Parts: sequence; structure tokens; C-alpha cells
Amino acid sequence: MTRYATLGILRAPGTSTSIPARRETSSRSRLLAALVVLATLGLGVKPVVSQKPEEQAPVIQAPVTQAPVEPTPSSSIVASDNYWDFGRSDDKDFNQWPDDWQRGTGIGFPKYIKIGIVSHDQAAEAKTLAMDTTMIKIWPKLRETFPFLSNLPPSISDLFVDRFLAIDMDGGQAKVQSPPHPTSQLYQYHFTCRMMTQGLRHDAVQVSLVFLDAKGKEISVLDAPEMRGTNPWTKLEIDRVRPPLQATQMMVRLTVLGSEDGLQDIFGRVGIDDIRIEPFPQLEVSTDELLGVYDFGQPITITAKVLGTPSDSSTVSFRLVDHAGNVLHQHQATSEPKPIKSNANSSNVTDENSLATEGSPEVQWQLPTIQPGFYRVLSSFAEDRSTSLSTVTTLAVIESLGVDELSGPFGWSLPKGDRGIEPREFAEWLHKLGVACVKYPCWFAPNDQVGMERASTLIGRMQSHGTRTIGVLDIPPASELPAYEIPAARDVVAANLFRDRAIWHPRLEPVMPQMSLKVRSWQLGVDRDYSFMGRPRLKEAIAGITDGLQGFGQPLDFAISWPWLEPTLSGDDSGWHANVRSTVDTPLTANELDAFLQAEATLATVRQPATWILLDPIHSDRYSRDARIQDLVMRMAAVRKHDIRVATVTDPYNEDTGLLTEDGRPNDLLLPWRTASLVLGDVRYVGKLALRNGSENQVFAGPKRAVLMMWSPSPNVEEMYLGENVKQIDVWGRVTDVPTVMIEGQKRQRIEVGPMPIFLVDVDATLLAFRMSVAIVEKQIDSLLGQRQSLNVVFTNPSREALVGEMRFRYPKTWQVDTPVRPWELLGATSGNETFEVVLGNAAMVGQYEISFDFLFDTTPPKHITVYRKMNVGVEGLSVKLTTKLTEDDELHVVLELANASLKTLSYDCMMFPPPGRQYQRRFVRIAPQETVTRDFYFSGGRELIGSRMLLRAIEQDGQRVVNFDTLITP
Repeated sequence: MTRYATLGILRAPGTSTSIPARRETSSRSRLLAALVVLATLGLGVKPVVSQKPEEQAPVIQAPVTQAPVEPTPSSSIVASDNYWDFGRSDDKDFNQWPDDWQRGTGIGFPKYIKIGIVSHDQAAEAKTLAMDTTMIKIWPKLRETFPFLSNLPPSISDLFVDRFLAIDMDGGQAKVQSPPHPTSQLYQYHFTCRMMTQGLRHDAVQVSLVFLDAKGKEISVLDAPEMRGTNPWTKLEIDRVRPPLQATQMMVRLTVLGSEDGLQDIFGRVGIDDIRIEPFPQLEVSTDELLGVYDFGQPITITAKVLGTPSDSSTVSFRLVDHAGNVLHQHQATSEPKPIKSNANSSNVTDENSLATEGSPEVQWQLPTIQPGFYRVLSSFAEDRSTSLSTVTTLAVIESLGVDELSGPFGWSLPKGDRGIEPREFAEWLHKLGVACVKYPCWFAPNDQVGMERASTLIGRMQSHGTRTIGVLDIPPASELPAYEIPAARDVVAANLFRDRAIWHPRLEPVMPQMSLKVRSWQLGVDRDYSFMGRPRLKEAIAGITDGLQGFGQPLDFAISWPWLEPTLSGDDSGWHANVRSTVDTPLTANELDAFLQAEATLATVRQPATWILLDPIHSDRYSRDARIQDLVMRMAAVRKHDIRVATVTDPYNEDTGLLTEDGRPNDLLLPWRTASLVLGDVRYVGKLALRNGSENQVFAGPKRAVLMMWSPSPNVEEMYLGENVKQIDVWGRVTDVPTVMIEGQKRQRIEVGPMPIFLVDVDATLLAFRMSVAIVEKQIDSLLGQRQSLNVVFTNPSREALVGEMRFRYPKTWQVDTPVRPWELLGATSGNETFEVVLGNAAMVGQYEISFDFLFDTTPPKHITVYRKMNVGVEGLSVKLTTKLTEDDELHVVLELANASLKTLSYDCMMFPPPGRQYQRRFVRIAPQETVTRDFYFSGGRELIGSRMLLRAIEQDGQRVVNFDTLITP
């Protein structure tokens, strides 16, 4: 699809870009009289209009999707703008109504609502009207003196009074609209107006820019921000508007509507003024791949076309930027305009628009080969007398991630269907992006055979590519909706649409037989349509609907929406297949989602509905891009911990909470979603590894492969052997080999980890599972120096084949272990146990130790892994803490804190040893159960001790334990 440039405020030569300047009306009669005489003599005085103090008004702009460019005059624009200030030029027949404007009439829009052109300053208007009367009286004498004054005198009121269009409310609604004006695909448009409201309590005011086709039919309506209550004169904007393809005209509409509960204002005023629609040129940028997704190695061509400027040639600058904002390549190209081919017989609007743009200057850029990832192409166009128009388009380069077939729960809801893309191309595009399931709208008019056949063809194409389809019965076609007699748009929900079988059944009867041939799973209502919740006798109601729809073909499964914060109904009270679980606004975090799914799984019964979930990204206007990616990937990983068959993004085209731009091109989160969907789709969570440097991780495994997902809050490095030819995939879908290093004769992968999750694939699933199985039975060994203690190590053979090898126990230097090297042998799917006798030396400290076990596998070729584990040495229930600080007298103050969490009293003779050359100090400590005690030690010349280590030796009284504990001396 094509991405267009944002607005540049470029104006035609000799045309002002701003509303005429204004001044407040005053009683300076001398100045006014002088201006009147000058105006009378025709000396070219420019009109000055009155202005109220609130002219310095705020600006409210409609939401836009692209970044603006700076306004600049231009000499190359030939189009003219449309402007209404409701002065005399807009009311030539003096009837206080803008020429050619129309007023809405009919039910709800009474004629007695007063609408007309009024003055901003009625007192000033009265004075100028009196002056007009005076001028009429003296005009004959002036004509005798100055014969060239043959016409009527100029109106002082028209020159000096500023007017606006006012609507005075009186218990009804109102609508006015401008005459239509031509529009062109060559231009984009910038709409502005000023609006004020006074005393509105119930009514809402909406100004809109409406596009029409050649027959006057409305094809697009863009709304400025709505206004309610009381507001001063405020500037409203609708920026960066490109006419729809079929549009030939546009007009402005102002609507005042009552509240949804039917209340309308009896008093109040609405005013609108200074309406302007300005045309600007645009830079049209497109890619040769319609939706901007390319396979790695596929040629990429960028085409830029400058519309709305008659320049003889155009120079366009391109920059290719990666996801991190790095400029990878730059290019500049100049092109001559193409000759326009005549087509006098063309009557099609689309053809006319094509002809209008055919002669526009066009340049192309053949991109060099780029690696897989997400990219932006920044394009800009500049003339000698104007700053640049610029636009941004996106593209994605993808490669295979080693997944043969689509599977798993991850997919998209497509509320607007295929958006007119040819079924074969659309299905292939979804397959490339890893979309394993699709919710597709299937409510057609009974006679819409073309729509049903197109949908059926698309569904068949998707299924042939491995994409499962869920049919959605959401909203009937507009032509069918009146039959349901639903009073307001907000009430068009599933529970109301399926309330009367006599209405919906005959209308779906021609639809369901054809659609249900290919679709078995169905959803009643759009995502987050909770209208069935709270309905009386819900089980019977759903049963009536499903029975009515089941009769058209094969047995069908039905799902309805149900919020997370509401408890589900028991199996006895529900009769549908699945609950679509979601939140109204902010999605659950990964941990919250995991907890909710775990709680739901514990309550599940055979008859309970299955759980489907919505998996929308968090809002782009509230969170950074990286935070959104991390959150989305972690939630997708949390889904794979549970038996979830459907987890969909509500609307992937939503630029705030979706994966694509509004025109279907890649956005920041598309590739991270694709990567997680493909890598995790056919595997399930099986646990986590205890990694040496503490990186977070999750292990996933399936029948054919295993995946290790890793991340760390801060940069970290892990080194371990995971098999040969291990690949790393980042969230952007870039596949790289993992570097290897040799440590103590062992090959290991060196893995750099950061906050963004990475995936390790092609790992040896047997080695990975074996690593996870290694555990030490004892959580802690006692600080009994010189005595034997047992340490039991267990491990499991996860494969079906027998494993034989050797293991080596690596331990601290202050420990002694008999026979640390042992042979081992395990049959398939069995566990083994090795017991080591450990003796702690006199210098052994209490605290946490790292120990490791080397496993050598007698395979061809041999495999060698090292597993690291943590082991605590100490007294059960006793914790020791030492803190040091420097006093003002240069003494080192050492605080010993001992906490007894056991059920018996502990007594220790504590000796504090400073660095060599200093005398040790001694304290006796007795600690009652559940008590914490402290002792203070002071050493002179403390500054000299900073950076050294201090040893505590605490000898148990009436016992055999010795606690050795050291700490670094800090100020």
C-alpha cells in the first residue's frame, strides 16, 4: 500500500496563508471617521474587523497518524482553498444566511431553531449601520463634487463588522452544511475553523469534513473534536487529509445533537467562523510489494511520486533506517514528469484520478540487500523556494524461523475482513506473518452471494496455508440492520441482535450453510461484546441461538465474550464452547495473565467452557516501544504455559494497540509478534534452567524441538553448551549463529542477554532436559567443620535411549570430597542418584557457595556439559550480618547482627579478626529463639583498614559448630 506525505503548509503565489488580521472595535470616532472618508474616496483601505478578547484561543486538532512538517510558502501550487468568514462575500443577498448553504430538516431538526449570520460585536454593528445611513444621505453631494463616484457608497458595516454563523438552541437539534467544492487526488487538505459554545448541558457539537462521489453520495466523513458545555472561541483542525479514491467533492457539515438519553438543550448558542479548507501537495511513496513484507533476498523497490506541483523535475531524498534509528543507506534521485496519456472516453472516477497523477514526477530507489528486520524509509522532496515535504513508509524483511507448519493459538481478529486484497495474496501474507488463526466476519445479507463466495474462497485459501478460521457473527449488513429495530448504535450488540429468532433466523438461513461448510468454530458478537453477561436464563438463550444455527450443517462450536474480572459460570449454567476472556482497557501483565489462567485451570471441569483470550499490545501513547515489545512477548510466552487454543489481537490495524499501520503496512510490534508466534506456536512451557549468572529464562518443548527463551533486566552473559549449530533469534526475527568458546577444554555457547527476550533454537532437547533435571536434595549443609556430611545429587535421562557417562563433582577448596569422579548409567526415562561425602575444612566460611557437576556423555561424538548449582553452608535458623562504617574519630565501627529463627537458644563465642597486625576482639552472644541481637566492635586507625577483609569466627557453646564469616571493610 502507499504511504503519503504529511501536510506542508504550502500556498499559491499571492495568496495569504492566514486569516485577515483583526482589531477590537472601540469608540475612537476620529480614527473611524478618517477611515470612512478614505474608504469613501476609494483609496484602497483594507478592511479591519472586530475581534473579541478570546481570539487568542486554544487549538484542538483531530487525531492524526503521521508527523507534521513545517509550514512554508510555495510558488508551485495551483489549487485554491475554500474559505468562509460569513462576511458580506458569503451573504450577497443580505438575508443573514450563507449563500448556497443548506439546512437539515426533518424529524428531530425543527425549523424553529434560529440559525443565521450574526455579529461578534452587536454594539459596533449598530454604530456602523448608523454610519451607513449617514453616508447614504451625504452621498449625492459627494457625487456632485466627485463625479467619478457613480456607484453606491461602500458599506462601513461590511468593512468593519466581523460576523459568524450562530445556532440558538430551543429544544431541538440542528444541522447545516456548506455547498460542495471540487477535490482532487493530487492534493491533501488541511481543515480549520473556529468554534464556540455557550450554555450547552445536553447537546454536543460536531464539525465534519465530508467527501462525496460524482453522484453526491457520501463516501467518507472525518470529524473534528467534539465540543460540549461552554467553550471560548477555539480553533479546531483536521490535518493531513487525502480524499478517498472515489471522491470528487467535499463539504463542511456542522451538527448539534442531543444526548443519548434524548435530552436536548432549550437554551444555549453555538458559533462557527473562519472555515478554511487548504490544499497542499503531497509526496506519495509506495513499495513494489503491496503490504511491505519481503522475503530475505527479495529485491525491494521504493517509488516516490510528487503530486500537486507542476515542477519540471523533482529531486527526492531517501533514507533507510532500521528499528534502532540507525541510518543504513541514503539515496537521492531526480526525475522528469511523465507525459499524460489522454483518455477522453474515461468516465470512471478512479481512472480520472489515475490520469490526474499520471504526469506527476516519479523516482525510484532499488534498495541494496538488507538483513531481516523492521525498517522505515524516510522520503523528502524539496523545491528551490520551499522546504521539504516528507513522509515515512515502513517495510519488513523476513526469513524462515525453522517452523515447517503453522500451529498454536496466536492469531488476529479482522473486523474489516480482507480489506479488498485478493484472497490468494491475503492468505499468503497471513501465512508469512505467522497468523495461525483468524477471526473473520461472516454476517452477510441473504442475497450477497458474491460476498459469501469471496469469504468462502479466502477461508479455503487460509486453511490451505494452515491458518484456522473462526467465524464471527458480529453486525448485520447496513441494509439488514433496520429489521432488528435497535434504537441506537450503542445497542447493536449480540444479545440484542439474537434476541428475536423470527428476525435473525431467516436472514442467516441462506448464509450459514455455505459458511459452516468450512468454519466450525464461531463467535457471537465482536471482541469485548459482553452483552450476554447478566442476561436472564443465559444457558437457555445461548442454546436457542446455537440450535438455530446448528441446523444449517455440521456441528458447530460457539464462543461469547466474558471479562476477566467476572467469574465464569459453572458447567451446569453454561452451554457454549468457549469464553473469550479480556479486560476492558489495560491488558493483564504476563504474571497476572499466568495467575488468572492458572486459577481458571484449577476450576475447569469437563463441561466448563474452554478459555480463549484477547492478547492486545499495550497502548503506544502510554508506553515505550521496547516496553510494549517486552510485555507482548512475555504474555505470549505465558499463554504457552496453559491449554489455550485461541489468543488473538483484537484489531491488528489499530496503530495504538495493534501490529500494523492503518493502511496495513508493518508497524513496530509486527515482527516481535510474528517471531513469538512462530517460535512458540508448537511448543509448550516445561520449566526453567538455573543459570550460573542468574539470567531469567523459560524452556519450551514440543515433539520435534525445544526452545530456550532468555532475558535479563541488565546486560548479562551466560556460557553453557546446548548442542551443535545452536541459533539465536531476536524479536525482530533475525537468525544468527551463537558464538562458541572453549573453557577448560569444553565447548560452550556464549550468550549475551539483555532486557529484550531472545530465543535459542536448534538446541539439543535431551541435554536441555537433562540440565533441568539435575538437583541437589539438601538445601543446606551444616557448618560442622571436619565432619562428614552427605550430599545427594539426582538427575534424569529424558530420552528413550540409555545414557552412559561420567560425572565430576567440582567443589570449593575448603571442602574435601571422596571420589568426586563417578561413572553413571541410566536407562531411558529413568532417574539416577549419586551421594557424595563432604567434609568442611577449618577455613570453610558460612554463606552461599557455587558448586558444579561435569557430565560427560559417552556418545558419538562425546558431549560434555557443566551444571552449576547454589549450596548454602551454615547453621539452620541462624543468620549472620556484618556492617562496617568509619566514625568521625577515625575508628572502624563494626556491627555484628545475629538472628535466631530456630526454636532453641543459641550461644556463641564471637571473635572478630581484623587484618594482620591488629588485635582481635571478643564478644559472647546468647540469642533466644526468634530473637535478634547485635554487638559492637571498634578498631582505631579505621581509614587504614578500608578495602581489607575482616573475619568473624563464632564458636558454638555446648556444640560442635564453628561459624566462619568474612566481609569487606567499607567506609
